[in-house]
Amino acid sequence: MRYPVSSFVRPAPAPAPFQGVVAPESRASGMDMADTPPNDATARIDRALERIEAAAAARAFASERLARRHAVLRSRIEEAVAALDNLIAREERQD
Repeated sequence: MRYPVSSFVRPAPAPAPFQGVVAPESRASGMDMADTPPNDATARIDRALERIEAAAAARAFASERLARRHAVLRSRIEEAVAALDNLIAREERQD
């Protein structure tokens, strides 16, 4: 006798009711964002945006620096390969 799969599957428990977002600075005090004055919340958001923008600028600078280093390395490798090609060509002419 075969039983339908649905008879073995238990329904998922109901999700917990929304409790609000807890701000990192206020976790110790037990305050959540609903308890924070609007100006404090706005200031925290502004500081978070400044950190994000600073991180993005630092990453862009690092990417540009890496691109410049790559270009220099590529140029040096091209010069080295050209020198090896010349050396091989001279050796082939002498033989």
